[in-house]
Amino acid sequence: MDSDGGAALFDVAGAWDQGEGTLTLIIASGQTLAPGAFYSFSFELVNPPTAQPGPPVTLSSDGASSDAEIYFTTDGAPPTAASTHFTAAFAVGGYTQVLAAARYAGQGLGAVENATYTA
Repeated sequence: MDSDGGAALFDVAGAWDQGEGTLTLIIASGQTLAPGAFYSFSFELVNPPTAQPGPPVTLSSDGASSDAEIYFTTDGAPPTAASTHFTAAFAVGGYTQVLAAARYAGQGLGAVENATYTA
C-alpha cells in the first residue's frame, strides 16, 4: 500500500489470526503513521473452495467523530429513513451486500455506500 508520497507505507508481510479475527499490518522500515490521520484499507478475503467456511464478519463503526445517524439494508434495496438504524455491531455471513447512508439532523440521507462480504 502506498502513502500519498508514493512510498510503501506497509511492509509486504502481514498476519491474519482467524481465531481472533485480527489482521496485523507491519509499518515498513522508515515509515510512520501521522497522528490524527485517517487511513482507509480495502482488501478482499478469499477462502479457497476446499477450505472450511469463513467465520462471520462483524461490522461496526466508530461514530465518535460524527453525529450522523446511519441507516442500512442487507437485502440489496437502497436504505431509507425507515431502514434499520445502525446502533451496534452486527455479524454478516455468506454472501451479504450492505448498503448504508448517513443522515444528519434536519437533512435527508446522504450518498449510499456499499460493501459486499463473501464467505
